Amino acid sequence: MSPWRRIGLVAVILILLSITFNLAHDTAIEHYVPAQYNRLVEWGLVIVWCLIGFALVRNLNHFILSKTLRKHIDTRTARLLSRLLSAIGFVFIVLVALNLLQIRLSSLLVGGAVTGVIVGIGAQSTLSNLFAGLILLTLRPFSVGQYITLRTSLFSGIEYGGTVHDVNWYYTILIDGDQKRVLPNSSVIVSAVTINATEKPAAHVFTVPIPYSVSEKVVGDELSQLTNGKAKIKIREFSKDAYTVEIQLPATESPSIIRETLAKYQA
Repeated sequence: MSPWRRIGLVAVILILLSITFNLAHDTAIEHYVPAQYNRLVEWGLVIVWCLIGFALVRNLNHFILSKTLRKHIDTRTARLLSRLLSAIGFVFIVLVALNLLQIRLSSLLVGGAVTGVIVGIGAQSTLSNLFAGLILLTLRPFSVGQYITLRTSLFSGIEYGGTVHDVNWYYTILIDGDQKRVLPNSSVIVSAVTINATEKPAAHVFTVPIPYSVSEKVVGDELSQLTNGKAKIKIREFSKDAYTVEIQLPATESPSIIRETLAKYQA
């Protein structure tokens, strides 16, 4: 059986089962079950329906992530399809369960309108990361295994780089040597992305403000001495209280030497 036929078959089975459970509910309640046992029967049907429905969705999810489907589509697309179909399946199961319990969705929506607004405001960050993750998984600006560098105002001008280890619904994970960087997708989606070769670049670039009381030449000489002449510094712009410099630091050096050097001269 082809993968898409398997997905269609599971969908048809779920629909037929939902119709069967609703008919069984109406028939049992109206003709066979005393009124005092109606709620017990409803909960029994809901439990059986949920067990069967969740088992079918989990089986389909396992099939999508199996080697069979990976022969037709790549791993990231399979993962996205698996999560999307699982979400649709679980929502369908919950809606049918609510109907078996005679809970109308319209009443839930009206009664929970205010609560929904409050929760929506509180979950704004979570939702932005989820939607950004969906865009990254769909458009694929970079792939797992590529070395990328990210630069955005959200990182205070600091450029982060690393090999893409994973892109999920909420985070993008970069591995840079022994460092693991977990970046929210909402910040990645608004970053300027530079895709490099799989090898680590020769240098990292940092943009930092320096007060006018500290000489750019003194800082540059100190960094050059610490990195055997490999660090480079140049002035980018001037502001009211400080000027901004761009520092190119060898990838083998820790960025902490910039902080330590500036702290020493500022003190």
